[in-house]
Amino acid sequence: MLDVSVNIIWLSDIHFNSAYLNDSAYKNLNNYIVSFHEYIDTLKNKGNYDYILISGDIAQGGDVKEYSLFLERIFNELETAFPKASLLIVPGNHDVNRLSTEDLKSNFIDNMGGDERPVFLSKNKDVFYNIFKDYSNAFSGKKVPSKNSSLKDNKLLFGHVLNKEKKTLIILLNSAWYSIGSGFLEHYLNERVFKVNDADEKDEILKDLKEEFGKTKINVVDFKSYLTGLIENKTYLKNVKTIESFVVKLIKEQNIIENTCVASIESLVNRIITFKKKYIVKDIESITNEYGNQLIGLDVFEEEFLEIQKLYKTYNDFVVTTIMHHPINWLDFDERVPYKNKEDKVSKFHDIKNFTDLLLTGHEHVPTEHKTEMINNNELLHIQAGCFMNFRSDPSKFKVNNNWFSTLSININKRTVTQLKHYCDANGAWSAAPADLLKLKKKHNTKLSIERKIDIELQVINCCKLINYKNHKKVINLDSGYYKYKKSLYMVIDDFQNNNFQNNDFGICFDKLKEKIEEVGLNKVYFLAKDSAHPLFDNYINESKMVVIEKIKIDFDFKFDNFRNNFFSSLCQDEAEKYIKLKFIGIVKPYWVTETC
Repeated sequence: MLDVSVNIIWLSDIHFNSAYLNDSAYKNLNNYIVSFHEYIDTLKNKGNYDYILISGDIAQGGDVKEYSLFLERIFNELETAFPKASLLIVPGNHDVNRLSTEDLKSNFIDNMGGDERPVFLSKNKDVFYNIFKDYSNAFSGKKVPSKNSSLKDNKLLFGHVLNKEKKTLIILLNSAWYSIGSGFLEHYLNERVFKVNDADEKDEILKDLKEEFGKTKINVVDFKSYLTGLIENKTYLKNVKTIESFVVKLIKEQNIIENTCVASIESLVNRIITFKKKYIVKDIESITNEYGNQLIGLDVFEEEFLEIQKLYKTYNDFVVTTIMHHPINWLDFDERVPYKNKEDKVSKFHDIKNFTDLLLTGHEHVPTEHKTEMINNNELLHIQAGCFMNFRSDPSKFKVNNNWFSTLSININKRTVTQLKHYCDANGAWSAAPADLLKLKKKHNTKLSIERKIDIELQVINCCKLINYKNHKKVINLDSGYYKYKKSLYMVIDDFQNNNFQNNDFGICFDKLKEKIEEVGLNKVYFLAKDSAHPLFDNYINESKMVVIEKIKIDFDFKFDNFRNNFFSSLCQDEAEKYIKLKFIGIVKPYWVTETC
């Protein structure tokens, strides 16, 4: 069987900043882009690519201008060089439009101590979609897979692509939902801290304290509880343990003991105000910190998860590639571990991880010498991308060879991945490091599901109608005795891999054989057999087992010889001499190759 490969050109972490084109400090940028264009011209002469993959952080701040510049300066060149390639894309944390997060800010901060992240995402889907709006709009008109794909339906934020011809299931996930960034901290400080006058707030707290504890002896337990609630209310702090620890320390330092009056209420209030300014920043930083807090949200988008799960079970011999911006270590604890969460559920991402063969991520800007790794109990190959375009205004820190991209060739039959890392040196010259040949660990699952077999047979019937009514001149049929099958393949033109046609009872009559072969450019005749449809294979296939090609080869060769002899015996002498140079090639086409006819 011929090897089937999926070829990908993979860019990540472009960080296209509109300032690049306006600041003289980035004068190197244009030279870099021009050299990239020239290098791409050399790649297009070395083979075609099935996909152009971009694994996030296309822009620097999710701004419309940045996407326009990326399309104009980078992507359009790739699109022109590889017109047959489809776009695979996921967003990164820098693809969140920081100016579109206003709706999230108040809701998110006010709910810090309330909803868990999946619940908050579920309640605010439209708001979350909105912060990626400019990203989605920028690429919506590009050549994104539409057949057997949900990527467009989900605004290019997540989805799947099923490529039957290439025996590949590609899963695309959004790991950047909660990439809320420093803008939230700034918003909180402005709205919750600096906007409130210290003197006014101090007077308010002081008045409250005096009313509660200024004239009477205190109960330390009650006082501790009161202060904890007061500080929590004033700061919106999520970490109650931090507050309680501070209160215990405060009571001790203020020398507040059982059945005594508060020694200095004003001093105590000053400490509370100082605490608020000091710890609120730490708490907000911990909440808005991306590391260990990212959420993929498959529990929220369960319909997509169930469809992916169904596809994997149906096409269990396909290679599964999962793509997301952040590596797994950036995910929330409940997402990345196989343990049950508070709701007694295991993360749906963990399920996907278990049937994924290859994981592709970006974000960490790894250098070219960074090694791939086997994760998930040594079953999953993880490849990380480098930064494609990272320019600094300080010339002393500028190192162009930190920027690189990959090309991948995934051999479906051998279950290997060949990665070439392409980088640009300090002189602007592009080259590729020696190729890494990587092994996918998991083996083929050889179970053929009933749903899969039914799907194949339906496609066979549809294909049959197509050829008989629209493309009959491209086929020579043999309609005589033993060879008249309801479900059998005979001959097609040269590009047989893209045109597998089938004979049928209502097909073309035998006299069509006299059509001039040269009119359709036919110089080879292929005898093609579909394992799930051809009667020859009835003894070797059932609903749960794949065809064993070795077992049918002898029978097939015998039938093919008979077919070839029958073909010439039906011709007169002149016709036989005319077609004597016609090449007959016998090919057994298994279902995993021909089911996409």
